[in-house]
Amino acid sequence: MKTLLCILTLAVLAPALHAQVPQLINYQGRVVVGTTNFNGTGQFKFALVSNGTNTAVPATATATVVNGLVDSVTVTNGGAGYTSAPAVTFGDMGGSGATATASVSGGAVTQITVNNAGSGYTQFASAMIAPPPANMSFTTYWSHDGTSVNGSEPFGAGGPVSLPVTNGLYSVLLGDTTLPQQYMTPIPASVFNNSDVRLRVWFNDGVNGSQLLTPDQRIAAVGYAMVADGVKVGGITSGMIASGAVGTSQLATGVAAANLSASGQSGVASGGIVLSATEDNTALQNAGYVKIGATAISDGWQQHASGPPPAARYLHTTVWTGSEMIVWGGIGNSFSNDGGRYNPAANSWTAVPNSLLNTPAARYYHTAVWTGSEMIVWGGSNGGSYLNDGGRYNPALNSWAAIPDSLLNTPAARSKHTAVWTGSEMIVWAGKNAGNLNDGGRYNPTLNSWTGVPNSLPNTPGARIDHTAVWTGSEMIVWGGNNAGFLDDGGRYNPAANSWAAITNSLLNTPAARYSHTAVWTGSEMIVWGGNASSYFNDGGRYNPAANSWTGISNSLLNTPTERFLHTAVWTGSEMIVWGGFGGNYLRDGGRYNPAANSWTAVATIGGPVARAYHTAVWTGSEMIVWGGESINGYLNDTCSYTPGRLMFLYQRP
Repeated sequence: MKTLLCILTLAVLAPALHAQVPQLINYQGRVVVGTTNFNGTGQFKFALVSNGTNTAVPATATATVVNGLVDSVTVTNGGAGYTSAPAVTFGDMGGSGATATASVSGGAVTQITVNNAGSGYTQFASAMIAPPPANMSFTTYWSHDGTSVNGSEPFGAGGPVSLPVTNGLYSVLLGDTTLPQQYMTPIPASVFNNSDVRLRVWFNDGVNGSQLLTPDQRIAAVGYAMVADGVKVGGITSGMIASGAVGTSQLATGVAAANLSASGQSGVASGGIVLSATEDNTALQNAGYVKIGATAISDGWQQHASGPPPAARYLHTTVWTGSEMIVWGGIGNSFSNDGGRYNPAANSWTAVPNSLLNTPAARYYHTAVWTGSEMIVWGGSNGGSYLNDGGRYNPALNSWAAIPDSLLNTPAARSKHTAVWTGSEMIVWAGKNAGNLNDGGRYNPTLNSWTGVPNSLPNTPGARIDHTAVWTGSEMIVWGGNNAGFLDDGGRYNPAANSWAAITNSLLNTPAARYSHTAVWTGSEMIVWGGNASSYFNDGGRYNPAANSWTGISNSLLNTPTERFLHTAVWTGSEMIVWGGFGGNYLRDGGRYNPAANSWTAVATIGGPVARAYHTAVWTGSEMIVWGGESINGYLNDTCSYTPGRLMFLYQRP
């Protein structure tokens, strides 16, 4: 059970308090072509502009009345911006019937001729001249490609920003320089030194050309967080901290500092608020806290900066220990046999150096499983040969125990295989060396011994690579992959019986053949999604081993992520979260699939990591941590966590 301490500004989560304010603005809009919500890929241009100054000036005049008749009209100010003769009217309590015609030259009213003098007017009668059409002058503060001038449409060589539009709705992160294959300049904080900033949008549906969407939308408080010149807490205002962090000097004594520095429930000051993911939190209630309500917290990303993390890499492995994520191996500037342990509670990395006794040799395309006390690394390639050795890493002791290749029944060397942990054994299966394989082995770390999983058993699936494997609690389910052709079959291996049950491709709703997809186990079903074959996929299926049946996951569901492979997927206990991957470009979006509702929820992109593939992701119980991978700019070693939206319950200390 996790409780979060926070100050009373509940819209801001505590992790954001130590981060720089991102100079990005998330904007969601709607476009309609004719009377129909647009669907498809739209071309957009963006600019932040002033509210505008009207340079057109209305003309003024005075009327001369003689014996109740309008005798003449004298122009006192010709105004500016007139393109045609304006209407002239007269105002008076009793008079009526007078008419006049205005003459215009050079945009100004030069003369007014009375056509009908009317009757009954007094000396207080007034002549009123209609204003000219508005002639707005704008200042451009920012545009997506930096080329807009005086509010004009951007015209740079970088072109517009391509965005998906669904039922007329679209979303964009303004100022996001990481958008794949787009040109987007950062938003200077100085933009918001201006009190009134408006977003101007141009849209091209591919048929009607680029058109200005109206009206301009005023930017509210979000942008002005970039230039906040102080922090006011408890009646005290302090200057801005250069690092963007809020420290104890910026907090009034006794107001919020006690909450921020509290080391536990007892450390929270009287009146302090605690957020709990559990509605009836017995621990808090026993400590005297009173539940006072609930608040919905939206999903979001947090970039973590504490380090140093392991060197940038891809084709590495990660495991979650219950309190730490362990990264090991892979390729960066060279093959790696080091790594690191990331503790999200402390936001800190601890190195796993390659100088420890029994550290396995450098490798990639290996596997790693977590036993409950150790990470077992096995197999892979070093670029010149395939490997069938490994090691067991104990983070509590920061030590390795070797798994040599000389043990009886050790599987043949291989890479691109799969491995699952059963609770007592690691099962390795398939992969490649000189050719693709369909055998494996079961490694028992307590006995430091192997038991073979031969390919001579009935119903053994065919050889393959780039497949998936999940552990159900009693069986290993293997599905999909590639073996000189794309595969849509698999099998269920029962280690207790040392037997296979086939999963044929003749079952109703079997997903199309694919490789480099993902699979998660929900407790009752295996969910397969995405992947590649002759094209990328954004569909999948749910396999129920008890019924030996598939339920399809259509790509027509609302908020379905785009086609991809080399992405990641984690299971939260109720949802599968898909993120990143490659689908013609490196991707930085995803979705949360709820099998109970057969529905998708989009994953937020604001504040998220850069687009990538070949990364890893783990689920901690409350957040998904994404690490490493390959991007358009090279290998990565940033640390980012995603927290799904959820309902949090508010407890107050008396």
